[in-house]
Amino acid sequence: MEMEPSHFMKVEEIITLLDLSEDCTIAFVRCNEPILCDAIYKEIIERIHSRIHVYNIEMNEESTNLFQLLEEITKSNSYNSKLSENKKIAFFVFGLDCAVKKKNINGKSEALLLLNMMREKFLEIKHPILIWINSASLNLILEDAQDFFSWRTTVFEFDIKRELTSSPIFEFEDFDDQDKKGLEELVDYYKNLIIEFEDNELKDPYKFAYWNYNLGMIQLFMGYSKEAMKYLETAASILSTFENKNLKISIYSNLGITYYQLGDLKKALKYSEQALIIIKEIGNKKEEGFILKNFGVIYAQLGDVRKAIEYYEQSLKIAREIGDRRGEENRLGNLGNAYRYLGELRKAIEFYEQALKIAKEIGDKRGEGRNLGNLGNAYRYLGELRKAIEYFDPAMKIAKEIGDKRGESADLGNLGSVYRSLGEPRKAIEYYRQALKIARDIGDKRGESADLGSLGLAYNDLGEPEKTIEYYEQTLKIAREIGDKRGESIDLGNLGLAYRNLGETKKAIEYYEQALKIAREIGDRRGKSINLGNLGNAYIDMGELRKAIEYYKQALKIAREIGDRQGESADLGGLGTAYCNLGEQKIAIEYYEQALKISREIGDRRREGNHLGNLGNAYSDLGEPRKAIEFFKESLAIGEAIEDPRIVSFCEQKLKELEEADD
Repeated sequence: MEMEPSHFMKVEEIITLLDLSEDCTIAFVRCNEPILCDAIYKEIIERIHSRIHVYNIEMNEESTNLFQLLEEITKSNSYNSKLSENKKIAFFVFGLDCAVKKKNINGKSEALLLLNMMREKFLEIKHPILIWINSASLNLILEDAQDFFSWRTTVFEFDIKRELTSSPIFEFEDFDDQDKKGLEELVDYYKNLIIEFEDNELKDPYKFAYWNYNLGMIQLFMGYSKEAMKYLETAASILSTFENKNLKISIYSNLGITYYQLGDLKKALKYSEQALIIIKEIGNKKEEGFILKNFGVIYAQLGDVRKAIEYYEQSLKIAREIGDRRGEENRLGNLGNAYRYLGELRKAIEFYEQALKIAKEIGDKRGEGRNLGNLGNAYRYLGELRKAIEYFDPAMKIAKEIGDKRGESADLGNLGSVYRSLGEPRKAIEYYRQALKIARDIGDKRGESADLGSLGLAYNDLGEPEKTIEYYEQTLKIAREIGDKRGESIDLGNLGLAYRNLGETKKAIEYYEQALKIAREIGDRRGKSINLGNLGNAYIDMGELRKAIEYYKQALKIAREIGDRQGESADLGGLGTAYCNLGEQKIAIEYYEQALKISREIGDRRREGNHLGNLGNAYSDLGEPRKAIEFFKESLAIGEAIEDPRIVSFCEQKLKELEEADD
């Protein structure tokens, strides 16, 4: 793995500590990626081997007493021999991650208890000790061996800049090992450093910027975009006077991410452009590919999916040129997403399969699980629900194996959605609740909001609109708390849907209009199109068919402009329904046929079934029962194939009515 500039800076700090230390100095090297840890270790050894002899110590569940292991070495002939060579000595400790798993009869980690109990004994070891651990172990030490940790220790933290993966939400996997408590402790840690800096008028603005940056990153990961913005802006302001271009790139690109999550897409573009200027100045192709991908994500959210694809393709080209296989895998996933947004699900599947193949080849288990989940979603949207489950199950298994709690939560939510589509809302609720628990445990506010929204949909299916509204109000509260304008718009739209299902159409319209207003403010063209379509649906319920047609036509225009074929199909179907209710069945049939054609082209089986049923209705109204029966039977066959109880029930009822009329 290629080390990043920030890694080399920290390696310099470690080497300085090893060179200057004249007695027992203990430092932790926190690194979650084995490949990166190996690269750091090799770099340090290469730089110090001529003047410092390193003893590697391996701990495990059978060897939990670190002091005893150190003492054994200091009593050995080898140790005395090295002392006589006039070389410095250092101890590198590995395996504490494994050793902490051994518990005593009280359920406490034996290794950590021994660290606490014997900390004064470590003063007998007159050499620096470097302990290599991951985030999970560091959290355990903070919790169960706090006396040892606060005694004489330093922490060097090594992170990898993470790519945006196949979700429109940005993720920072370095925090995935942290639970909610661990994240909150990190927040408190950096806040206290910042307060101490401000209170004591300390003179190192670079450190102050770095702490603000770290705090902003944690807040961003937890979903608190407003808070993240404040800290990242502070870091950016301080660093504007410094020449550290790599840190500026990180801050500007993450400010782009923050404003993206806040729904301020213009500012997201502004900061991403600032990052790109510096990247081109220093000629970092990998970073250039990363930021071009971010442009793609922003344009996808702006509704310009074709432009997003152009950026993803540029980014993919760079990844292939520089041999960045993980980057190539992620860009293929991004392209899969883009084509899924366009409704071109078969094309999306092709990209997801290419991404999955690379993930397996490079041993990227997280990427493998992510792409299995993407394939599951693609097949879910195609209506192939059993096939979707075949992908979601192994995705969840991988997430559990590697401890990816966020991925596990997402896969549980996806399985819930499949069972909801299969007409099993109670089973769906079980999965959504499991997903919600994990999201809350790890402090993932966006995940929590998504799972609450899914529970609302499931209770809506059960005919419990009051409970549905209760869940949607919780999601809306979270969106407003974390400053997620796009999420707020979606939640207002969902509340509109809930009130529409309750028959309170005027109240539904109020919510749809609020949602539409936000979508317009933040430049979310897809959200704008969806809410115009929702208003069309509401005005059909009100019997104001001409007004409904106006809204559907506006929605259709945007859907076509942004290449949203699923939205186009839905809006054409809405126009068909409006004209059918006006008694203009022939015009309705024209719209239904256009909608049906698109659904077949993009492989959207559920909408295909719905449009066939609508055509059956139109021909029945025209007094052509035989043709109506043909369409209802086609629709029924699809409903049975994709196990959609709504389509099946509707078609069976219509066929029964036509048969009774024929008798």
